[in-house]
Amino acid sequence: MKMNELKAALDGHTQLGGKIASLQTLQEKCSNALVGLEDEASLEDQNALEKIGRLRIQSDLLPSRIAALEEARETSRLQLLTGAEEFGEAVLRPKIKTLRVAAVEKARGQLAGLYSGDKLVHAINQSAIVLSLDQISAGLQRDPDPASPREYVTRRMAVLDQLQKIEKTI
Repeated sequence: MKMNELKAALDGHTQLGGKIASLQTLQEKCSNALVGLEDEASLEDQNALEKIGRLRIQSDLLPSRIAALEEARETSRLQLLTGAEEFGEAVLRPKIKTLRVAAVEKARGQLAGLYSGDKLVHAINQSAIVLSLDQISAGLQRDPDPASPREYVTRRMAVLDQLQKIEKTI
């Protein structure tokens, strides 16, 4: 999944959450209004009876609509997590690998006059840029059950920003 697709999917997921919250609020209002009207309305008051009828219909319809949106949101959540993983594997990991090769070569050029052999390899692997890239790579491990898809996707996007900053220093 590409970055713009990931952002669009995240926006869609957020919108579904907003729709669910709106319907839940409406459901609560309907329930509260229905309780009051059913207890107080006169059986001869046609307007009150029509309102009770509308509220009952809404109260009957809202749970299935909320459930359908919740199902769509769960599907969206799973797609987001899969998309974030695909983005990590298709974009971030190759970029880390490419940057790490360039960082090793840069460090080798800077440190070759000071170290040789195993000490040179160790010094290269301990250089700030190489360590930073290794930490970023380790941080890309899949979270089996992230609390928030938004946070999970946002972390992946932040990694891309970090890599772009590192790229400018190499």
